[in-house]
Amino acid sequence: MTMRSFWLATAAAASLAFGSCAKETTTTAPATEFVATDANFSGYATWTQTTTPRRGPDPALGAAHEGNDTNVTRYMYINSATASRSNNGQYPNGTIIVKEMKRNGANFAVMGMVKRGGEFNKDHNGWEWVMLSNDGKIQDRGANLMGGMCNGCHSGVKSTKDYVFTKN
Repeated sequence: MTMRSFWLATAAAASLAFGSCAKETTTTAPATEFVATDANFSGYATWTQTTTPRRGPDPALGAAHEGNDTNVTRYMYINSATASRSNNGQYPNGTIIVKEMKRNGANFAVMGMVKRGGEFNKDHNGWEWVMLSNDGKIQDRGANLMGGMCNGCHSGVKSTKDYVFTKN
C-alpha cells in the first residue's frame, strides 16, 4: 500500500465514522413521561398564581369547579413562574397546575392537571387530571377522570392554549 492509498483509506474511514456520529446526534429522542407524586404537589399554594383569584359564579364553568356558587373563590397555581408554551405551543412535561376552591376561606375542593407527556393521553396533549385532598394529596387521577369531563371541557382550548384557560 502506498502512502497516498493509506491516507485515502484513513480519510474514508474517518468520514464514515464521523458521518455516523453526526447522524446519531440529530435523532430526536421521544419525550419522557413525567408522573407526579404527592411530593410534587407539596406547597402548591406558594406557587405562582396564573391569574387573580376569581370569586362567585363563572358562566364559562357552569357546574364544573363550583362555577355556579356565589360563595366560592377559585385560586389557580402553576409549579413554575417561567412555565410557558414553547414554540410548538405546548407546555413542557412536568408542568403542574392546581385549582383550589375555597368557601369562607376554607378549602373544599382541589383539582390539578399534570403535563405527563410521553405516550400518556396522547389525544389530549399528554395531560393527566387529578383530584387532590384539601392538603394536596392525590386522591384520584387519570386520563379520563370524571368520565372524561376534564378532557371535554379543556379541549376547547387544546390548539390555542394547550388545555390551560388561565395562563398565556
